[in-house]
Amino acid sequence: MSWLKFEVLIVMLSYAVPVGAILIGKKRANNKSKSLYNENLANSLDEISVVIPFRNEVDNLPKLLASLKKLNAFPLEFIFVNDHSEDESTELLGEIKLPCELRLYTLELGIEGKKKALSKGIVESKGNYILSWDADIEIVPTYFEALKKYSWSDLNILPVQMHASSWIGGFFAWDYQLQTQTSFALAGIVRPVIASGANLFFDKKGFLESESTRTDTDYLSGDDQFLLSAFRKSGKNISIINDENLTALTAPPNSIPDGLIQRSRWLGKSKAVKDALANGFGFIVLLIQLMYYTFAFFQLAIGNFGATIVLILIKSELDAFICTYKYQEQFNTFQVFVYELIFPIYIFSLVFLSLFSTPNWKGRSTKKPS
Repeated sequence: MSWLKFEVLIVMLSYAVPVGAILIGKKRANNKSKSLYNENLANSLDEISVVIPFRNEVDNLPKLLASLKKLNAFPLEFIFVNDHSEDESTELLGEIKLPCELRLYTLELGIEGKKKALSKGIVESKGNYILSWDADIEIVPTYFEALKKYSWSDLNILPVQMHASSWIGGFFAWDYQLQTQTSFALAGIVRPVIASGANLFFDKKGFLESESTRTDTDYLSGDDQFLLSAFRKSGKNISIINDENLTALTAPPNSIPDGLIQRSRWLGKSKAVKDALANGFGFIVLLIQLMYYTFAFFQLAIGNFGATIVLILIKSELDAFICTYKYQEQFNTFQVFVYELIFPIYIFSLVFLSLFSTPNWKGRSTKKPS
């Protein structure tokens, strides 16, 4: 093994150290989540209004509606808010019958964006707690039976998973899994820094109180990160619940342009929120990744081909420890090895887009013109 030089071994071991720290953080976060669960709890589901903003979701709504029909327990109501859809999304909602109230609202002309749609649904809601969902998710029948057995904080971050049906989609699902699991670990050590509006549960009163302190009115999407920041700054209780029964399953982007647009939009939100912990942690993770890749490809440049291959393989397996949730169901070793090879190109493309472009969301710019 002429490729196995001392510096190669040191770099391998060095990458294992932060991965080990992440695994420790995940264990702590899981323990915090488990402490919120009580088999004897039976919180009233009549406290919950589910608000689902949507725009042009005719291809995705049938999956969500099929999930709703299979539920074993139901909340007080489902509120769908139409953000000026240009397809037949609203017609689909007229066909579903549920054992709880279902209402549909449409934003007025001149008012647009997911954030406004969510606020509209919350204002019209009857429950004391709001469960915000995206229109492109699926949930399991036992979702609400599981939810009522947890102690509810002011803001509860619930799990979201991407499940891919293609190699390109698999890359973005893998990237999302790395991101969410790493952030989950940080929540176990310090505090939560990421929330997804696709599956977010919070106190209605706390939301309305936070509205007066929000400074993100220029952003048409991304209520999740801004809401997390507002709840944190106002001293609200924030929890992460990690339960497979409460997981919202969604599909990743299935084209490279769509994936880059989605991720650059998320990165733009993170910059706008200006959370020093989140941004600092993200920078450190990015720096570690780039340093590792730089060393691996430098070995290739000097002719140590074996070291490059083994370094990428080792990274693939270590990242697999981070992406534990149903990892083997979605990805095989060769697939992840290819993903690891293209990851540096993806990172540089993403940074470039976030610095020099404003991404679109649902056919609109994510930020209002100045």
